[in-house]
Amino acid sequence: MNQRAKAVFYRQMSVMLTAGIPMNRAVDHLASSGANPAARQAAARISESVRKGEPFAHAVKQAFGARLTGFEQAAIVAGETSGTLPECCRRLADYFDFVCLTRSRLISGMFYPGLLLHAGIVIPAVPSLILRGCSSFVAQILPAFAFIYGAVAAVFVFRQSAGLTRVREWWDVVVLDVPVLGGFVRAVDLSGFLYALSSLYGAGVPIVEAFRLAADAAGNTLIRRRLHAVVPALRQGVSLTSAVKDSGVVPQIVCDMFLTGEESGRLDETLERAASYLQQEVETTTQRVVAVVPTIVYLLVAAYVAVVVITFWSGYFGQIGSLLND
Repeated sequence: MNQRAKAVFYRQMSVMLTAGIPMNRAVDHLASSGANPAARQAAARISESVRKGEPFAHAVKQAFGARLTGFEQAAIVAGETSGTLPECCRRLADYFDFVCLTRSRLISGMFYPGLLLHAGIVIPAVPSLILRGCSSFVAQILPAFAFIYGAVAAVFVFRQSAGLTRVREWWDVVVLDVPVLGGFVRAVDLSGFLYALSSLYGAGVPIVEAFRLAADAAGNTLIRRRLHAVVPALRQGVSLTSAVKDSGVVPQIVCDMFLTGEESGRLDETLERAASYLQQEVETTTQRVVAVVPTIVYLLVAAYVAVVVITFWSGYFGQIGSLLND
């Protein structure tokens, strides 16, 4: 069950439970007429478990299997125990909507640069296809495509391989210092962390346990490790603001929001506002990334075309020089 299906599932459950529909009827309705096929299948499995008298949290765990994250499970258990399950589902839906929206914006923003990059490789080789045939055309474009798709495959293997943990940790440290990209990674990870923390704390999970589980929502190794390093201080009674400030990865303005929430006794609302603030930062940074990448692609394509043209004309004039010398 992917993140989009989870967002749909939690959103529809939140709406129906908030409207006062009983749990079993809500799950049955979602199983029979849900908008997402994966959500319908999950709801059908949950419905069977609920009919047997099992708690909703246990039914969700059985239906989602390994795709159920730790903070999801903790939030659902806390929401079911405290009677705030509709609000818990709403917060989880907000979190997964945010993740899916960020990913879709990046993918849509990269489509045109990717198309331009492919065109920049293929179009200069068209004369070779016309004058020299298909083999020459393939020989000209193959190295560039091999490099691009080889790099993509290397990144995929790099992200999936458990044996490259140290290399991945090194990369996660380096990427945070890259202009624009580092700010984007930091904003995405921290906003995901705050959405998870807001969901857990709002559902009634104690702040220390909520913080520990929410830290796993950060994808960057360095950010996740520094957030986990805050947990012992929280257990010792250090305030959330002081502990988070010592982590060195949370912006000062977010720390100030935490301080206001702790002083006013409305930390749950403050966490949600902080998550919304960082979501706006992600949207702004996404726009910057989408604006910068096409420029980089333009320069790469221009450089590639220049190399092709120079190579062609140098070979052409070289042949003329050879004929004149003969």
